[in-house]
Amino acid sequence: MKKIHVIIIGTLLLLGCFSIYLILGGINDIKQIQTKSTDLSNEKINNFGLMDKSINIRTKYNLQKPDVQNEKEDGWIGYNYGSNSYAYIRTDLEDQIIIFSSTLKKFHTNRHIEINTDIKEIEKAYGKNNYKITNDQGLYVIGYIDRVHEIRLEFYYVDKSVQEISISKLRSVNGDRKLFGKWI
Repeated sequence: MKKIHVIIIGTLLLLGCFSIYLILGGINDIKQIQTKSTDLSNEKINNFGLMDKSINIRTKYNLQKPDVQNEKEDGWIGYNYGSNSYAYIRTDLEDQIIIFSSTLKKFHTNRHIEINTDIKEIEKAYGKNNYKITNDQGLYVIGYIDRVHEIRLEFYYVDKSVQEISISKLRSVNGDRKLFGKWI
């Protein structure tokens, strides 16, 4: 009799923990795990790709006087340019870009997605192998993952219009993690 009570209580605790996991963002994780890989190996922002030297993009677009997040002990340096409209570049310690995010209209993807593009154009350009989530800041996101080349491309949108573009290396000390053997 006691054994049955322990099993029932254990099962209820597991179900409760799983429910909390789903409520706290687990549904977004599951959507990302289920997303099929998209080839993003040639993806660039204004002809600058991941692992390019950040000095080149910072010089060409006159990005000056950044607010620097120096996390050398964690293996990266972040450069934040601007506040309302901004560009954010995170590099490894060799100045290679591992994350690039921007709300500036002057930046676009290889497939001509830019700020204010209608979100219908994203699937036309990149296909339907994507995830659609609301992130922890409440922003709507359409994202693509290239599991082979370990690249993530995300478009943040409001009212069906792109407001931010972000490209990053998976495993780039940016909070990405493996769940059930897949990078999310």
